[in-house]
Amino acid sequence: MLKLPKTITSQGYLSNDEGRLNGYKLVKFYLFDGNESLNPLFSEELNISFYRGVYSATIGLDETNKIGLSFDKQYWLGIEIDDENLSPRQKLGTVPYALNVEPLKIRLESNVTKLNETIDNLDTTLSDKISTTETTLSGRLSDENSSIRNLVSTTDTKLATRLSDENSSIRQLVSDTEDTINITINDAITVVNNDITNLDSKLSNRLSDENSSIRNDIHSKVTTYDSDEDSMIDANRVDYNISFILNSINTESNRSRNALAVGKNTVANSDEVFVVGRNNAKTEKSLFVVGNGSDSSDENRSNVFVVTEKNVTVVGKLIVEDVSIITKIEDNRNELQKTILETNNSLTTNIETAKTNLTSTIVDVNNSNEANITTARNLINVNNGKISTLESNVSTNLSEIHSLQSEIVEKISSTATASGAVALGYGTIASQEGATAFGGSSLAQVRGGKASGLVSTAWGSETNATAMASTAWGYKTNATGEGSTAWGEEVNSNGLYSTAFGYGTNASGDLGTAFGHGTVANEDNMTAIGQYNTLENSHALFVLETEVTIQTEVMLSKFMMMEVF
Repeated sequence: MLKLPKTITSQGYLSNDEGRLNGYKLVKFYLFDGNESLNPLFSEELNISFYRGVYSATIGLDETNKIGLSFDKQYWLGIEIDDENLSPRQKLGTVPYALNVEPLKIRLESNVTKLNETIDNLDTTLSDKISTTETTLSGRLSDENSSIRNLVSTTDTKLATRLSDENSSIRQLVSDTEDTINITINDAITVVNNDITNLDSKLSNRLSDENSSIRNDIHSKVTTYDSDEDSMIDANRVDYNISFILNSINTESNRSRNALAVGKNTVANSDEVFVVGRNNAKTEKSLFVVGNGSDSSDENRSNVFVVTEKNVTVVGKLIVEDVSIITKIEDNRNELQKTILETNNSLTTNIETAKTNLTSTIVDVNNSNEANITTARNLINVNNGKISTLESNVSTNLSEIHSLQSEIVEKISSTATASGAVALGYGTIASQEGATAFGGSSLAQVRGGKASGLVSTAWGSETNATAMASTAWGYKTNATGEGSTAWGEEVNSNGLYSTAFGYGTNASGDLGTAFGHGTVANEDNMTAIGQYNTLENSHALFVLETEVTIQTEVMLSKFMMMEVF
């Protein structure tokens, strides 16, 4: 039995001279029994939202203003916006939502009774399974406790081994540190000894240079000399260089080259020798000689000071009165002492730093050992605490399992009662051969039905309801859009909240409706009725496919309804 609708949905597109409408506007809807009638049979005013000119409104939802018409004859819908009526009025027709299958309601009530009986039969089986699960869980918890104790024992053993290794490493570190310090001290001592040796060598070389400077000064200052009758110069004794006898008595150069004899009875018997004083003893390869002999006989000749290329020989006491030489010697000695002092201070600082670092390292190692021991004890205490807590939690979980048994029986109600049927999720039902129900509160009836969407329904053979709140009825129907409905044979509803009725129909646009044979609603908000309508439906809202397509376009001075087919 077909019942007339109590609500009417109006959808459209409005624009004015300024473009598409946006925001809210008051719109009045009227129902007339004729296209030219003046008195409306029903009226309602709604505040409607417009977005880019598109609107959708449902008339008759107000409980205090229901549509009381019998709909046993033709009616027209009138629309008024800002005191202007849109023309022409729209002629109303039936849509698929007006159908109501009363026998289906009776069949559903029968199925609910059978499902209640099936749930009662499952209570006993589920209670047995829960008891078996409880026994298995108790055994598993016992095994877990044993594993935890073994883990704690293994941890203690590894920790003790690690502490032993740490102590060995610390001892080796201390030994290596002591060896390093000894090597550093020996190297520092070697450096100091080398510095002292180098300073001695430099001082000796500098003294030699000073002696050469003194000789050069004496040579430059001796510019004149006086000879007396006792001095003897024999030019035949000088080979090719000049030798001198200055202010002397019985002095001789003895055929030496570049030699100088000054004093009394002095003898310069070596090349490049400078002799002063009296009665000097003859020396070989000497550079500077001071004689102090008592007479000129060989046995009484003697020297008080002799300088050779490598040595200085002093007999008696040497007194140096040249201030510059004394100052230079003192400076060299002060520099040497300063260098030795700085080296000693640096060595002392290095040794003290090494001692401090070693002491700090030993303290850090001891602190690390104490920290490791404390950490090990804390770890053991924590593990013991975890074991106690785990045992307490196991006991609590067992109590909760018992208390949740009744709730599990009430909440788990997925049912698969036929051969090859599958029911998964929460509250799903698969009651026919080969039926599949997935998700929450899904229902799959008859052979090959598949309801995998949340609160979806599949009735018939090879039906699929894969989206949330989708419904597939009949043979080879597919409802893949959210809230979509596919009803008939080989029909598809892919758009959001779309509906496909009949044979071979397709509703791919959101909120689209395809009704009849081979019709296609491929635009949003489009309704196609008839047989094999064209696919070129840009912006179409309603298509009736016969032999002629009628296009109506209404223009007003302020508002415009466009592309209504």
